[in-house]
Amino acid sequence: MKSTNEHLSIMHIGLGPYSKQHYFQYYKRHDLFPKVLVELDSKREDVSNFIQSENLQMEVCYLSEDAKDKEYLTDERKEILAEHIKKNNINKAVIATEPKAHKSYTLFFIEQGIDIFVEKPLTAICMASYDIKSAEKIYTDYLEIVEKRRLSPRPEMKIDLHCHRRYHPVYQFLKKFIVDFSLEYRTPMTFCSIYHSDGMWNMPNEFLERENHPYKYGYGKLLHSGYHFIDLFVQLINFSFSNCGIVPDRAKLFTTPYSAKDFLVSFTEEHYNKLFNKECHFEDVYSLVEDNKLNEFGELDCFNLLQLKKGSSNLCTGSFNLLQTGFSERSWLELPKNTYKGNGRIRHEQINIQFGHLLNIQVHSYKSGSTAPNFNINSYDVGGKNHFDVFIFRNSKLVGGESFEKVDASHFLESDEMTMNEISRDRSFNEFLHEEQSSTDVCSHELSIFLLYKMLYNICKDKISESNTCDFDLPEKFFKPDYLGKKAREHEFATN
Repeated sequence: MKSTNEHLSIMHIGLGPYSKQHYFQYYKRHDLFPKVLVELDSKREDVSNFIQSENLQMEVCYLSEDAKDKEYLTDERKEILAEHIKKNNINKAVIATEPKAHKSYTLFFIEQGIDIFVEKPLTAICMASYDIKSAEKIYTDYLEIVEKRRLSPRPEMKIDLHCHRRYHPVYQFLKKFIVDFSLEYRTPMTFCSIYHSDGMWNMPNEFLERENHPYKYGYGKLLHSGYHFIDLFVQLINFSFSNCGIVPDRAKLFTTPYSAKDFLVSFTEEHYNKLFNKECHFEDVYSLVEDNKLNEFGELDCFNLLQLKKGSSNLCTGSFNLLQTGFSERSWLELPKNTYKGNGRIRHEQINIQFGHLLNIQVHSYKSGSTAPNFNINSYDVGGKNHFDVFIFRNSKLVGGESFEKVDASHFLESDEMTMNEISRDRSFNEFLHEEQSSTDVCSHELSIFLLYKMLYNICKDKISESNTCDFDLPEKFFKPDYLGKKAREHEFATN
């Protein structure tokens, strides 16, 4: 890694809660700031206040609201951005907008030949959880972007899809363990269960109003935080199957969602009035439930059962339980200024992996506070800000080693100044800025994006009371050792 940032000239697109919480904290830690910030005209006051409060010096490019969610940038927008790019010799672009705008900016920067760091998901399509053609575009957009780069004057440009759990110390440890075990015993992973709850509790009116992590555009959990765990599953099965001598060639997927309508039927206006000890006046929203006006909204939770097959035989079963209707710290009606981390969200995460009768690996991570650590709890203990425990159970008489081993977060961290997710984000962004190769190039996400599309497809089918199960082929390329890229093999396993 180069020790200087002098060669970097960054254009940063989007100043939402996530950018403020993570990117601009990174910039501050590394004394590195974008040359140009791009935002919408309607955000002028917010941008001005942020720049003043952080004492930042950078050029700001404001764009009109017109065509903000169009699939492709208008010629006028392209010209405005191109002028700023030329003036500031921009060579890196960070796309951290609302996901509906990801595609238009990604295609534009490919045309400009500029390295791109884009937040997950790669693209978001309105009605992706309601309309089958919209769901399919999640995958065809990926193909369009990859082909656009291939045909560009600079096909070697970086397009990194930010999925920071690829860099997470615990999951890197897990991947190395899986590779070593699969190579030695030539047995595949037979079961992998992933549970994630982020406790994002929306008041009824917020389903209609929110722009950050919205549901009103016809997508939800899968395109919010769910993609992280689809991609994590793909990483884990790849490191198993590519090293054990047998690979799946087909899959069967069952999906069922839990919607805003489902939640509001279970959690009535009377519940809100009693809990908050006042008349909350959500009757307008509840009338939409009665009139079936929320059917097109995106999913709050999504539950999936995936079977990976070789011919007619099941090799591995994957279970995804992805929730936003989970334990929350929220006890207030009004949205705070910081809707990303200041609104009561609590992360609980659990992974359970079986290698037949030989090995069981479990990962447990449970926080108890959203905005500040509970100082009565050790950072590495259950409820602490850095709680991550790995349990390893071995059939030791057959495979050796300890019959039970526990690895806690202190194994991976020299201090608890930063959380492991923060460390992971730093590693990912550092690699984009300073390394020639990447562990998260967009091409290594094809299977993850394909599975995302199939889950959305099943949700769409469920909405029209058709079968929410689908079967599909799995090309062998997804399980070759080089599918995730040379960089993943060489560098992915560092834990410090």
